Amino acid sequence: MNLMKRSLQAHRPVFVAGMPGMMERYQLFRGLVGTEFRGFLPVRESDVGTEIPLFFFPGGENRVWAELDSGDYVPFPLQTSSSPHVTGIYFSVSQELLPSGFIFIMLPFYKRSFDWDFSFEERYRDWMKPDSRLLWFDCFPYAEENQLVTMSELRSKLNPLNTTVGLLRSGRRFGYSDLTGEEIALIQANQNWITQGSCDGTAVIESELSRELFTSILYRKRVYSLPIHSIIKADIGMKHRIFRKNYTIDFEEQILEELTAGFIEPIFGYKGWIKESADLVAGWNKQARKLLLPHLNELLMALAANNLYGTEVYDWDKLMKAKLESAWKKGFKYISSNCDQDCLLLKGIGELQYMAAIKKVKGQYIEAMQFVLSEIICSTVEELLEQHYDLWNRLA
Repeated sequence: MNLMKRSLQAHRPVFVAGMPGMMERYQLFRGLVGTEFRGFLPVRESDVGTEIPLFFFPGGENRVWAELDSGDYVPFPLQTSSSPHVTGIYFSVSQELLPSGFIFIMLPFYKRSFDWDFSFEERYRDWMKPDSRLLWFDCFPYAEENQLVTMSELRSKLNPLNTTVGLLRSGRRFGYSDLTGEEIALIQANQNWITQGSCDGTAVIESELSRELFTSILYRKRVYSLPIHSIIKADIGMKHRIFRKNYTIDFEEQILEELTAGFIEPIFGYKGWIKESADLVAGWNKQARKLLLPHLNELLMALAANNLYGTEVYDWDKLMKAKLESAWKKGFKYISSNCDQDCLLLKGIGELQYMAAIKKVKGQYIEAMQFVLSEIICSTVEELLEQHYDLWNRLA
């Protein structure tokens, strides 16, 4: 599986859907993406793109990728003369607008109602989890009979998916002449949805989406029945066992094998040492932080995400980054204490003299770095994952 998709599937999925003809959900999510990417979201039901699922997830910068039927992820729009088949479009959205740990999946339109056929079920099987959610958009006229029937059918197929119906205020489509009429319509719609039993709750959505709105909807306490509780407990237990079984092998294959001679060699460069104007090992540590840690930390974050299997319900990334920073600080102290600090070099020496003089210390440094990665960093990530599953076990 593509590394990007594996990382995204560590997020909790929120399926976003609505009846054909209701384009408001596209308009609302268009406001979350960068202005240069808003044209990629359809405006009318007849536009190209309504048959393609759209994915929105919190990221560091606004970017867009396309998933091809080959399984590759490429920047969007496509820069090619050919016309590869696009199976999904992924929008990275500011973390200030979307809650951490969630990915929103805009389901495509269907001709009449939500068509849960085999191909669709196959397409989204990897995204279906016990903690997945459905956010169904309802617009004026609210709670129509065909919507209630469609949601009832959909809910039976997605059980035990937690479902929220978002009642959207829409002055553009609203037929009443005053706000009192609108409030009455919303109250009646809320009663109809709750009476029908097609959702777990409703929420009134104003003219734009916000992180606060998502948080208020997604973090509502849910009362689990015993069967659902048992399903979740069994699922967490299975994932915990898989993590324990595969972690050591995964760490070796995904992390330790990256520490090749070619990967670590740049930190020993003559020009970098001159530029740092520091003691030999201290200068290499600075170079390692600049040249090695960004890539290693990215791999470590991906490794952890793959071993979480979508079970995190808090800001895991923030917690792990802090733990890694502390572990690397400890690691560099270990490296410094296990390298020959008596190797003093004058700044005026040439590159050939420098390379000859550092040979012994360089070997000590590589050996110490291997220990730090295989012992200190490996244990830190493993302990953090164990603490995560221990928390789940105590809650379950």
